[in-house]
Amino acid sequence: MSSLLSNRDQWSHSSSMSEPPTVSFYTYCYAMTKSCTLCSKPRDVLVRCQIDESQKWHFVCPGACWKSVSGGVEDAKGMQDEYPYYRYGGMVSC
Repeated sequence: MSSLLSNRDQWSHSSSMSEPPTVSFYTYCYAMTKSCTLCSKPRDVLVRCQIDESQKWHFVCPGACWKSVSGGVEDAKGMQDEYPYYRYGGMVSC
């Protein structure tokens, strides 16, 4: 069996039900939210970035949390002394 099964195929192979349950787009997106690394609030849009010496990728809110780790500048240009570990990795959304 291929390891690249669609969600529908995975559902039918792992459940006695023949079809996955129908859910609204809102419910699906809410279930797909991630929490901000810093404030833990679930968000549907986050900034993926590195913020410390661990070089681990974090997901932070695009508001106050992101500004606190980047100075509010996408790639922290001109702010390397203040945010030496910051590295922008793009926006992540539902």
